[in-house]
This record gives sequence, structure tokens and C-alpha cells, in this order.
Amino acid sequence: MKFIRSVIIFILVAMFILLTSFENNSHEFKRDFIADKVIKKDSLRFLAIPGKARNYFLFQSIGNSSRIVIGEFVVDAQMISLIIDKGSDGKVDNVIEYFPSDRGYNYPQKPTSKIYTNFEEIKRQIIDGTIFKQNYSFNMSSLPQLKERLRLRRGMYKSRQGYSVKIYDPESPSSIMSEFYFSKKNARYDLVFNTYYYKIAYNRISPFIFISVYCKDSEDPYIKEVVESLFKIISK
Repeated sequence: MKFIRSVIIFILVAMFILLTSFENNSHEFKRDFIADKVIKKDSLRFLAIPGKARNYFLFQSIGNSSRIVIGEFVVDAQMISLIIDKGSDGKVDNVIEYFPSDRGYNYPQKPTSKIYTNFEEIKRQIIDGTIFKQNYSFNMSSLPQLKERLRLRRGMYKSRQGYSVKIYDPESPSSIMSEFYFSKKNARYDLVFNTYYYKIAYNRISPFIFISVYCKDSEDPYIKEVVESLFKIISK
């Protein structure tokens, strides 16, 4: 009887540890965030919390409103910043800072992030990929990789108003490592960068958030400039 009771207790304790571990891991590795809706204050609570693993960055532009998300985790005071440009004019209108450790918020007039410089510069660095290389982040596929694919005419698929471009895994040709999308319609522009995984040697690494750029019906002047430059490459 004592043996059976001990076995039951052991099983219950093991189940508790397993469930607790699963809960912590599910909080640690949220990669299913989709940026197809305007990112707001409440959205920040659902973004990935990668411990002290990596920083991440996201640029979103929907209509005439643009947003930058900076996730800083390679520091003690971990923070997710949402920087809002309501008119896509490069001027910051609102700043919301979220602190995962206590789930608190801060609303400074200017971003307190040490990474942040100014809206236009960070936006361009996210799109061209330099910010990921300079701030201990994931290797996100960015504008240079997209332009290279267009020049090589590889992985291009025509859509109604634009193109989808995919980067396949050389060792697994049916697997998509990264994909891009761009289009234009009625003076509005779409631009999307997704990085599902990349490889260092034989190691497959997946970003905590696979979207780095999401623009839908954007009126942002720089997004217009980028998308138009992509169409020019195709037309050559």
C-alpha cells in the first residue's frame, strides 16, 4: 500500500513539473505573432519574451500609420517599445514601453531605448537589415536578399498586383526559409518580409518573431520608394 501511494505521489509531482515546464516554455517561445492588424498597447503582452537570447525589431505600416517595435532582451531591464508615427511623416506621436518582468507600462514623450535613434533611421535599418547585424538579433532576410533574388529571377511568383519571392532551403528544396511579398495598387503599397529559419553550419535557427516588415496599403513615402525600386529591377 505504501509503495502504491509513493508511486502515485511520484507521478503527480512529475506531472506538475512537466506542466510547469510546458507553461514556461510556451511563454518563452511565442513565434505565432501575426502583424496583419494594427499593433496596439495590448498587442505587446503577446509578443515573444526570449529571455536574454536576442533582440528583435519589427516595422509595420498600415494605411497612413506606421509603427516600430523594438524588443530589448540582451539587457537586465528587458523592454518592448512601441513607437507610433500616426501620419507616416517620420515624426513620433506616441511611445508605449512594456516591461515583461512586472507587466508594467511606461508612456514617455520620447523612446528611452538605447537602440533607438530616430524613426526614419530605425525604419530604414529594419528594412535593409543592418539593425539585426548591429544589435545581437536574428539574421532576418531583408531588402538586399530580396533584390538579389529579383536580379537572379529566382523564386519569383507573380500575383495580381505584385510578386511573391521565396528563398528555399538548398538541402530541403521544398522548405521555405524566407519569403517576401510586394505590390502596389491605387498609390498604396504592400511590403512583407518573413524569415522562418536560417542556418549556421548545420544548425537551423528560427526567429522568435518571423515577421520583420509588414506594410499593407501603406502611404509611407519610403515604402513607396522601396516598392517602386523593386518593380524597376523586374522591368530591366
